[in-house]
Amino acid sequence: MIFMSELIGVIENFHAIIPAGGAGTRLWPLSRREKPKFLLPLNHPDKSMLQCTVERLLPVAESVTVVTGKKHYDAVVAQVLRYPQVNVIAEPSARDSMAAIGYAAEVLRNRYGDDVMVGSFAADHAITDVALFQKCVRTAVEAAQDRIVTLGIIPDAPSTAYGYIKPVFSTGEVQEVERFVEKPDVFTAASFVQQGYLWNGGIFVMLASLLKRVLDRHHPQLSAGLTALAREDFSAPEFVACWERLTKIAFDYAVAEPAAAEGLVAVVPLPARVGWSDVGDFAALGRVQSAGLGGVALAELAWDGQSVQLLDSVSEGDESRVFATDGTRLLVSVGLGAVHAVITEDVILIAPLEAAQQVKQVVELLENSSESQFL
Repeated sequence: MIFMSELIGVIENFHAIIPAGGAGTRLWPLSRREKPKFLLPLNHPDKSMLQCTVERLLPVAESVTVVTGKKHYDAVVAQVLRYPQVNVIAEPSARDSMAAIGYAAEVLRNRYGDDVMVGSFAADHAITDVALFQKCVRTAVEAAQDRIVTLGIIPDAPSTAYGYIKPVFSTGEVQEVERFVEKPDVFTAASFVQQGYLWNGGIFVMLASLLKRVLDRHHPQLSAGLTALAREDFSAPEFVACWERLTKIAFDYAVAEPAAAEGLVAVVPLPARVGWSDVGDFAALGRVQSAGLGGVALAELAWDGQSVQLLDSVSEGDESRVFATDGTRLLVSVGLGAVHAVITEDVILIAPLEAAQQVKQVVELLENSSESQFL
């Protein structure tokens, strides 16, 4: 039986999972291979996005398990040492979100039993109203006794950056999910928002035993592999060999979509005042950062002795100008419209606001060039 502790707010038998992977390529050159965006202080002056995520979840979860790659394991451990309820698991290699979430869920199921409730939360989301977010998590847990429950974000505008959730509309706090939809074009996105679709933020709450049953039906080999791995020493050579054989697939494709087709998924809508953002590109980062004077959005982000400036342009009639300086260089642009200027020690990036999602293409070009040292 899962019930709420009114005194301390922790949801008994509820354990959070944070898959901390991804390169955050749309935020290059801030987000790099060695220090991706979840390790950076993008939405707090002195805490990384991962630390903010952990601190959002600890008041409602008995424990938090972070799953990350070997390359970032030491950095993640260093950032969560202050939180005794946090465990860190290192993946031998990236096998997409299903392997990360499924392995952590199986470890927790072995430890706490079939009735353990697990929730998966991205490491690099920003939330403004934490108390309201936690209330929605509690609602999701209460509704997840016999189904998978996702938290869907009520859109504030059409966006092609997110997948969408089509709910079976009702007036309650929990709605059945009819289907999940891939990222649409701009016209389809506008239609979705008009019809009341929700953004898919990739947040899921479920019984670990239900997750296993869905995987058993749709991906039996993957399910068996995860179960076997949860009983092995993750440092053993056999573990690595078994891990490498796991199907590489996203959680949405492996579980969420087939479960929705079976009527096993519900959604708790996240109100706009929660202030959710995936900080997925420079346009989103600009919205998260506080606005300065004169309509210029300015953020001073400092880590590793490096100062970074993010600015929006100031419009003056038909012209736009960006003035940015790091103390030794002055960057001036004229007639480019609204742009972001990002200055780091080794890179200056200028991008129109409407091209924020295309920054990842620069990373793809660099990966296949002789300039990969800038990644």
